[in-house]
Amino acid sequence: MAQPMFRIPPGFEAEFPGGSALATECFINYGLLSGGVVAAFQELVVAGGMPSAAAFNVLAILDGAGSPLSPSTIADRLLVSWATVTGLLDSLERRGFLARHGHAGDGRRRVVAITPVGQRRVRRLVPVGHEFEAKVMGALTGAEQRQLLRMLAKLQRNMAEVAPGTRLRTPA
Repeated sequence: MAQPMFRIPPGFEAEFPGGSALATECFINYGLLSGGVVAAFQELVVAGGMPSAAAFNVLAILDGAGSPLSPSTIADRLLVSWATVTGLLDSLERRGFLARHGHAGDGRRRVVAITPVGQRRVRRLVPVGHEFEAKVMGALTGAEQRQLLRMLAKLQRNMAEVAPGTRLRTPA
């Protein structure tokens, strides 16, 4: 049977009476996996010609929308601030992956559109990303993946209670 990467040494609960060795072990190992997934995905998209995973996500949002979006809509869907998106848009525009235009109905507003170059790049990488997801999750059976989803949902509900100010939401 596979063992987790990190194990809590004996005596943990004596040292931290309010803690739980098992909970800490789960928490740390979940964090190690999560960080590894993020790092591996970053490497995957950079190898595919994207400046970053965040840049890939911007292009995937634009391509999926099928029409230009406002920077604030992109920020909402990325779950980041408008200021964060501005730098990403600048970088992607310099690379020719997107273009900003005036809004057809309101000349004071700007919209962002994916270019054919950006569209080709993101459409080549999206299937690679989904294949990566399938390979990572392939260590689990379908039943185990469904069980994992139920456990994650339970943790998400609990997180909302334990830390109500934390932004746990899906993109708009």
